[in-house]
Amino acid sequence: MNPTLQLLVPTGCLIIFYLNYAWFIDRYFFRKRILRFVAVNLLCIALLNVPGLLAHPGRMAPPHHPGKAFFPHRLPPMGAPFFIHIALLAAAASAALAVKATTRWYKAQAAMATLEKEKSVAELQQLKSQLNPHFLFNSLNNIYALVDLDPARARQAIHTLGEMLRHQLYEATQETIPLHKEIDFIRNYCRLMQLRLPKNVTLLLDLPDNDNDCHIAIAPLLFVPLVENAFKHGVSPSQPSRIDVAIGVIDRRSPVCTVRNSFFPKNSDDRSGSGIGLGNLRKRLDLLYPQQYRWRVGRTGEEFVAEIILYPA
Repeated sequence: MNPTLQLLVPTGCLIIFYLNYAWFIDRYFFRKRILRFVAVNLLCIALLNVPGLLAHPGRMAPPHHPGKAFFPHRLPPMGAPFFIHIALLAAAASAALAVKATTRWYKAQAAMATLEKEKSVAELQQLKSQLNPHFLFNSLNNIYALVDLDPARARQAIHTLGEMLRHQLYEATQETIPLHKEIDFIRNYCRLMQLRLPKNVTLLLDLPDNDNDCHIAIAPLLFVPLVENAFKHGVSPSQPSRIDVAIGVIDRRSPVCTVRNSFFPKNSDDRSGSGIGLGNLRKRLDLLYPQQYRWRVGRTGEEFVAEIILYPA
């Protein structure tokens, strides 16, 4: 190959690549001006081929005869090198488009992940900021009914509700808390919910005391939606019902929460839960513990089971 062509080919490819990457793709392609994008690339490819046509040795022209039109001594070539040069320039434009599109896709994915994280944080902050008003309203009504019937039990219920409010206001605002604080909150929540449970409901709690394993740090209020879901969908006012809540630690490092309940699904108008729901809880887990948890939620016969196992790094 002609030395001049050896220099023109990579130079032309670089020019086409950076023109597309820096200008044409953003200005035309991403703005849906596809025809203009193709046209400017064809124009640039044509202009970049002119030096190659002039530099190529070409083929011999017919001899010059007097009285006939003048022919140059050499005609530009139209053989394989010419089309290879065009193909390389077109490939450079395609490579720029591929790199630019891939970069844009990654930026879009990062932006979506950031938005999802911000949304999840906002939902978590809402959950931390206050107890569910429905739950608080019912708890106060139940305590009010106990004042005359069982004053000692009413005082204990007020103390329990105060502990939950303190946890919500101060401890749940942290990024992580010891597991035993999450357990204490769930124990208090179940005690207050038990005040309004009918006699046909059996509530079993398997919650460890404050031992060494219970000092593992976890995100606050992570297991609460599982328990809320059990009280919302596991209690019937007349039929025998059951709620089992168990929290423990596997291999001294992996917290596990398992909730089993009878299945009496409520409609969408029921507002006895926090509003966070199991779907949003799964999103929180994806953001807080990516590929570091096991999730099992579903119905087994007449029983509904929800389980989370954390494998923190």
